[in-house]
Amino acid sequence: MALRRPPELSTKSGQRLDESKVDDLAITTFSFPENETTTFYVGTEDGSVYQANRFDRAGTKQGINRNVVFKGHHAPITGLKVHPSSGPIDFSDLVLTSSVDWSVQLWRVDVSFFLFFFSFFFQFE
Repeated sequence: MALRRPPELSTKSGQRLDESKVDDLAITTFSFPENETTTFYVGTEDGSVYQANRFDRAGTKQGINRNVVFKGHHAPITGLKVHPSSGPIDFSDLVLTSSVDWSVQLWRVDVSFFLFFFSFFFQFE
């Protein structure tokens, strides 16, 4: 038995989708910020973290936001956790990720930059 690609990609309304606009991401993990129902973060097989939206709201489109991407891992991301916002100081802009490349990274999502890099193995090939 052979697997074949369907002849057309179509929406519910019957319109054909442009195949160049269909990007595949292999999502390995995700996390929602506390008290947030729309925005969440996904870790992918290529080692990147993307911001995603569940709904079209306030000028943002539903789906993966390709403008907000965090690149720093060299292998699939295995864990992703957004810091809870409870407590006297709000750390809800911090995200911790772990990867198969034996590293853990602490990110600040409001500036799209990692703050700290923990590595347990220095060479990944």
